[in-house]
Amino acid sequence: MLQVTFRIFTALLVLLAWNTSIPAEISLPLLKNIRFVKTIDNKEKVFFFLNGYYFPEILSTEEKGLRLILNFPGMQAEKDTTQSLKTDGDFIKHIQAFFVPSPGPTTTVVIDLAPGQSYHIQQKFYEREKAFVLIIGPE
Repeated sequence: MLQVTFRIFTALLVLLAWNTSIPAEISLPLLKNIRFVKTIDNKEKVFFFLNGYYFPEILSTEEKGLRLILNFPGMQAEKDTTQSLKTDGDFIKHIQAFFVPSPGPTTTVVIDLAPGQSYHIQQKFYEREKAFVLIIGPE
């Protein structure tokens, strides 16, 4: 078993070294795009468009204001995705995504929330679109 795993790992390294594309069935996790949407029912949604079925680890902190931190372990991010996004939201004020290459590749997204409010937070995954969605509204 160990020898088979080593051979697969070596084959992947060779593909990467030759700068060839990896077949879709073994593609690396990728965050393709982030989109912010205000809805007519007083909710705000953050769409994370991915290349597969992945859920982030979600943490919250009040260290520098109220924030949600979403970590996608093992995930790469497309270049345009790791930018700052200022929103016109009532709940979500700012979204920042960045890629951390080591110690293990992780894409982290920090969502700054408006202070002094109570929130109801939901999460969904749309399989056809391969989109993880965070929905934030009033409690």
